[in-house]
Amino acid sequence: MHCVVRWSLQMKKVLNERYQLKHVVGEGGMAVTYAALDQLLERDVAVKVMRKQFWADEEFIHRFRREAQAAAKLSHPNICGVFDICQDEDALYIVMELVDGPNLKQVIRQEGPLDEARAAGIGKQVAHALVKAHENRIIHRDIKPHNILIADGGIAKVTDFGIARAVESDSLTKTHAIVGTVQYISPEQARGEPAVYASDLYSLGVVLYEMVTGELPFSGENPVSVALKHAEEEPPAPSERRAGVSRAMEYVIYKALQKSARKRYSSALDMAQDLERIEKGKEVDEDADRTVVLSRPLATGGKKVGAESLDRTMIRPPSVQDVRYDERERTPPRPIERPGSAAMGWVLGILLALVAAGVGLMVAQKAQPELVLVPNLVGRPLSEAEQELSALNLRWSTQGEYHETVPLDHIISQMPRPGEQIEESAVISLTRSLGPQVDLTQVPDVTNMAVAAAKRTLMNQGLLLGGTTKEFNTTVAKGNVIRQSPSAGHMIEKNMPVDLSISKGEKPPPPPPPPPASQDVEGAIEYTIPDSGPDEMTFRVVTVDQDGNEKTVYDRAHAPGESVSVKVRGKGKTTVRWYLQDNLVGEKELVPE
Repeated sequence: MHCVVRWSLQMKKVLNERYQLKHVVGEGGMAVTYAALDQLLERDVAVKVMRKQFWADEEFIHRFRREAQAAAKLSHPNICGVFDICQDEDALYIVMELVDGPNLKQVIRQEGPLDEARAAGIGKQVAHALVKAHENRIIHRDIKPHNILIADGGIAKVTDFGIARAVESDSLTKTHAIVGTVQYISPEQARGEPAVYASDLYSLGVVLYEMVTGELPFSGENPVSVALKHAEEEPPAPSERRAGVSRAMEYVIYKALQKSARKRYSSALDMAQDLERIEKGKEVDEDADRTVVLSRPLATGGKKVGAESLDRTMIRPPSVQDVRYDERERTPPRPIERPGSAAMGWVLGILLALVAAGVGLMVAQKAQPELVLVPNLVGRPLSEAEQELSALNLRWSTQGEYHETVPLDHIISQMPRPGEQIEESAVISLTRSLGPQVDLTQVPDVTNMAVAAAKRTLMNQGLLLGGTTKEFNTTVAKGNVIRQSPSAGHMIEKNMPVDLSISKGEKPPPPPPPPPASQDVEGAIEYTIPDSGPDEMTFRVVTVDQDGNEKTVYDRAHAPGESVSVKVRGKGKTTVRWYLQDNLVGEKELVPE
C-alpha cells in the first residue's frame, strides 16, 4: 500500500498546483515526507503526506486539521514551523519548514554516544520546544530522535506536533493500539492511558539516555514486550552502559524516567534549566524548588556514589505547583533492586534518614521565608511582567488564550491575585493573550465556473473575490475560471481574497505576415557620347521599379566624345534605361542577390 501512495505522488509531482515534489527525505509509519518547492512563494519546503490508510477516516481528517492548525500557531526557534494544511484530491498533507540537516537518530547511528555537553544542549532545546507547546496546551506524544532535526549550527528543531494526537481517533484505536513509538513511549501511554504533559518529558528522558549511552534503555523481542518494560521495569543505570556519565546527567535521566508522571519534573522548563547547567559543566542545582532525594543511588564515573555525596542532598518544603502540570508528588524515585545491593540499600537508607533528620532540623531552625506582595500584571506586556517577577525573585508559568480585546502577548489574568502575599521563589500563573481567534475556512474549488458563480461560491465560504487576470485558454470556456490562488483545499482566514485567472477563450490566429521588405540594389551606367552630332547632346537615365513606377535619375547635356558614368540605386528588381536626345540607347536589370 505504501508503494502505491509513493508512486502516485511521484507521478503527480505537483500538489494543489503549488507544491512541486522533488524527492523523499523521510518515511514513517504515518507519513512520507518530501522535499518540495512552493512555486507561489518560491521557497523550499517539506511536504508530509499522510499514509493512504488514514485518508478515508473522516474523524481522523477532522482531528488532523484541528491539531495541525493548533501546531501551526507554535512559533519557536526549536519547533519546525507549519506553513499549510492541505488536501489534493485524496492526498492529505502538511507543508512545513524544510530543515537542512539529519535527524537525531541518524546522528546517533553515525557518531555513537554523544559528548555529554552536546547531548545536554540538544535536550535543553527540545525541552524549550516542549515549554512552548505545553504553554499552548499541546502534548507532542511522540518525542523521539527521528522527530528531532539538527540544523546548521547544532540547532535542534522538533517536528510532527499534533500528528500523534490526530491518530488517536476512536476508529483507529478501537483495537487499543498504542499511539507513539514504543521504544520511547511513557508508562501511562504503554498502559493505554491518556498522555499528559509529563509523558513528553519521559520520552525526552529516553532520548537523553540514548544520546549519552548510544543504546535504548529497553529492548525486547516485540513491541509489546518493550512497552511492558516501560510500564513495569526500571532501566539500567546509564553509567553501567557507558562509563563517564556524570552524576548530574544521570539524575536528570532518572527524574524524567520515573514510572509515575507525578514524580517526574514538574515542567519542561525545570528540565531545560537542569540540562542547561549540565551543558555549561555545572552541577544540577539541588537548591531548586523541588525534591532531589533519590532512594536509588546515583553514579559518578560508573561507580556508586558513597555517603560523602549524600550530604549534598537537600529536602525542601512543598511550594506552589506549576499550573501546567497535575499536582506532583514530592516523593523520591523508586530504587532499583539488584543482586547484592540489599546491604548497600540498608546502609544508604540509614544514611539518608540521618541526613534528612539533620537537614530537617536545620530547616526548622531557619527563619521563615520572606513574603512578597504579588504585583498587578493584568494588561501588561508579557516581557515587562517577566522582568518584574524576576526582580522580585518569583517564578512564573504561562499559558495562552485567544482574546478579542487584550493585545497579543499581554496578560489576561494571573494567579495568585494582585495584593496577595506569597513566599519568594513561588510560582505565578500567567494567562497571556494569543490575540483574536483566527477563524479559518477551506478554500472551495471554483475552477471552470463563470466569474459570477465563483464569486457567490467564495462569499458563501466567507471569502472575497480578489484580483482577476485574463489569458487565452483552449480547454476552459471563455469567461470561466482557469485557476485560483490559493487553490482549493487550503485553510485560510475568512474575509481573505482569492485571486482568479479567467479564460479569454481560444487565442485567435495570428495576422498574415507582412510582405518581405525589398532589398536594395545598385549598379552603374557607363556611356560615351558619339563624336558625330551637335555640339551638345542630352543624356538621360530612367529607373523603373518592380511596381512599374518610373523615375528619372540623371538628365544632363554633354559634348561629343565625353564619357558619362551614372550610379543607380533601387528597391528590389529595378529596370534601368538610358536615352540620348530622347532616343533609347541602352537598358539593363538590377536584381537582388
